[in-house]
Amino acid sequence: VVMSLSGFGLQKVSCGKWHCSALTLDGRLFMWGYNHYHQVSFDTRIDKSGPKQFTENSDSDRVRDMIATDHHTLAYTHNENIFYMGKHTEGFTESIVNLNNKKSGNITEKEKCITVKINEPQNYTNKPQNMCYHWRILSSGNISYCFIEESLKWPEFQDLSIAQRYLEEMLLIYHCLVKPFLKKSKGIASHSNFYETVCNIFGDILNITALNVLSMWQYAEKHINECDISLIKNLEEFIYLYRKYYVAVSN
Repeated sequence: VVMSLSGFGLQKVSCGKWHCSALTLDGRLFMWGYNHYHQVSFDTRIDKSGPKQFTENSDSDRVRDMIATDHHTLAYTHNENIFYMGKHTEGFTESIVNLNNKKSGNITEKEKCITVKINEPQNYTNKPQNMCYHWRILSSGNISYCFIEESLKWPEFQDLSIAQRYLEEMLLIYHCLVKPFLKKSKGIASHSNFYETVCNIFGDILNITALNVLSMWQYAEKHINECDISLIKNLEEFIYLYRKYYVAVSN
């Protein structure tokens, strides 16, 4: 199942007791496995044998981190929303629960049953296995701890969401159009080299786009400086490849 997502830039795979989740470079979340408590999807309670995309977040609020525990799933987004789905002390979720939703004022009684407020951030020298590395979400087994405060929209993550949407569109074109077209074009001897050149350049642009998204993610998480973002650091290479692609398509 994981290999079926290998062409989408897997960032993290988390395995619970009976279900799994995978986070891609473009900020999409895929889940599969046991679904009796709606920990994978809400359409039915039937188990999912293959990856099903998480669609409860908005397109501009991509998933930043996630965790699949024994019987529930947590997703932490760029806008600091914390989405919960699965089993809790009073049953299981019938729809998505945002544990960091301040629109309704007070937290509902149902949400109180599945959240515990942490007053101090937790620091780890080494990242524990199968855990969210953000201190606002700590999960292990059946228990999850979430630090809840006002959600903020950080400009760095808003820029990252735009780059991730662009990467998702490029991946869609590559997997649904470029790869099949490249296979069929090999049977056209007179034009095979021309088509192959266009497709290969598109693949190169896709690769540098993925590297740029990765560097923007690292910058948003404060792991690198702004000057280390791939697009800024290698601007001439980006311009060269786009010009090369434009010329190839024009010809």
